[in-house]
Amino acid sequence: AKTTSARVLIKDPDGAGISGVRLIVSGASTGEFTTGAAGTAILPDLKDGMYRVRCERKDFITLEREFTLHGATWNPIDIVLEPAPPLRMSAICLGALQRQ
Repeated sequence: AKTTSARVLIKDPDGAGISGVRLIVSGASTGEFTTGAAGTAILPDLKDGMYRVRCERKDFITLEREFTLHGATWNPIDIVLEPAPPLRMSAICLGALQRQ
């Protein structure tokens, strides 16, 4: 069976690549990958079919994306990760301490 590669590009909302994003691929093939300095990772040797990629990185909201590969075409997959909101708890605790 022929396989193909997919390029995944993970960006922040400003369009800058995010390095160190853990990509967990499931579906017709499976694997784990990490984005490099430019926010890209090449997923090699993928069979045709449906896939799901889970994107995880500290300080960003985890995202899952589905994609389909069909034929030996070059497959760019661009994904935007949103920064995780800052934890509000620390502000509440600080406020309580200051009032004492």
